[in-house]
Amino acid sequence: MAISTLPSTTTTLTPTKPLSSTTQQPPYKRPTFPFLALPIELRLKIYHELLPPRTHTIVSDTRPSGLFFNSSPPSSTYPFGTPPAHPPKYRILTTNHHTSFPSASIYPQILRCSRQTHAEAESLLYGHKDAIFDFGTHSDALISFFSARSSVARSVVRHVRLGKEIHCVLSNEEGNTVFAGVDGRWVRLCEFVRREMTGLWGLELRVWGSHGGRLRIPTSERLAESEVAPLDVVALEREPNWHIHPWTSPLLTLPSLRTATITVWDFQIGGKEGEKRGFDSWLAERMVVDEVTRDRMVREGLVVEGVVKVRGEGY
Repeated sequence: MAISTLPSTTTTLTPTKPLSSTTQQPPYKRPTFPFLALPIELRLKIYHELLPPRTHTIVSDTRPSGLFFNSSPPSSTYPFGTPPAHPPKYRILTTNHHTSFPSASIYPQILRCSRQTHAEAESLLYGHKDAIFDFGTHSDALISFFSARSSVARSVVRHVRLGKEIHCVLSNEEGNTVFAGVDGRWVRLCEFVRREMTGLWGLELRVWGSHGGRLRIPTSERLAESEVAPLDVVALEREPNWHIHPWTSPLLTLPSLRTATITVWDFQIGGKEGEKRGFDSWLAERMVVDEVTRDRMVREGLVVEGVVKVRGEGY
């Protein structure tokens, strides 16, 4: 019987050739909008929508554990408590902590898109006539914040708001209060404003004495104690008083300044007449940033508030 054998088959494995670079999918490119190709008039309208004029609250990059969160509707944050290990960097508060905050959010990131958008939008953000830069009681923040901006931004700022405690000491003879002198930080701030912020139109100052009581302002060019009168409505109407005051004179004589609004607080807290027991500067600092607290203190008679508008050199 014959046995037939089937022919054996062999399979040859050949390595797969790598795909050529020509067969790879090209990387996806996100389409870009030709924003700079738009007419300048339309770009300016877009900048106005992204950078609406408002009261800009300046905050630091201090961690939340080192921040005090304001309870008033126009909420803001500011350094409070133990100073950070490194000097803080200051920025504009762009988000709202309360839904009832009346001002719209802003988008200053548009300035980072290109040099051209920065040049076109910078003056709108910093130089709008309705924009107010609020630094609370932190004068150092003003210098740090604007030092990080361009000279153009500093020169077009129109309005600034500050709160300041004026250092006073008790006279040994009659128990009256006299000014203790202008501190170095305030001197540096005034020099910076006069040198860099040459387009400043409006200034809002909220001031109070370190003793919590009624401030005494000079009534003539001489600053002798005998020529110092208590602050009252009549004294407020004498504008030259503030122009020669050692704390306000450097700012009120700024050539570009048109008007300055000065708010003075006299705290009616404890003790006999003429004494201010238990006054804490923190309370005044809280009033600077917290409208709810300020209104309640004035309404309940705990604080006597006086407001005066003073003409500037550029009026």
